[in-house]
Amino acid sequence: MLSHSVRSALRRQPISRVAAQAAVAHGRAPGHSRALSGKATSLQVSPDRLKINWQDGDVDKLNPTWLRERCQSGDTVDLQTLQPIVMPHHYPKELRLTDALLRDGATNLKVSFSDGHTSHFSLPKLR
Repeated sequence: MLSHSVRSALRRQPISRVAAQAAVAHGRAPGHSRALSGKATSLQVSPDRLKINWQDGDVDKLNPTWLRERCQSGDTVDLQTLQPIVMPHHYPKELRLTDALLRDGATNLKVSFSDGHTSHFSLPKLR
């Protein structure tokens, strides 16, 4: 059952059902914004998930394919248009994470995948 504040927010602001469910899962009323810290305090890497613990106490669990789709390196996108060169259906079916490192004062992330690709991310863009 949704709380009164969540139901009120749903009536006030048209947002997608997925966005509303994600907000509720994170303990926020749907449609309400919050200041997002772009710094991570720690990472936990497993082959099928990257868990990021954020400075503001939030936690994200990211799938390897989701991360790989967001890579903006010259190996995966045309740097002029940012259009994908490699489509997700060309990734290995069992794409896994092999390593992840925080860099530059915990605001950037380096991720290595099982197919040998390495991606670099600005953490604020992953939020």
